[in-house]
Amino acid sequence: DLISEAGEKADGQTMRNDTEVELVVHLVTSLVLCGVEAHQIGVISPYRSQLKALRARLDQMPGTAEVEA
Repeated sequence: DLISEAGEKADGQTMRNDTEVELVVHLVTSLVLCGVEAHQIGVISPYRSQLKALRARLDQMPGTAEVEA
């Protein structure tokens, strides 16, 4: 269950929340499957570590390589 495992973790001097990463990947994938073009999707996070984790996960998903994170 994603929600019960939610929480921010320190990653060096920045923060990351793996639950949020998985939820965003799920939402982005759903948008792409519904016909939204990947280059029309942008994801904003105040944490560099979280953006890095999002980019890594999105690069693994088909059709999401053009999403800006």
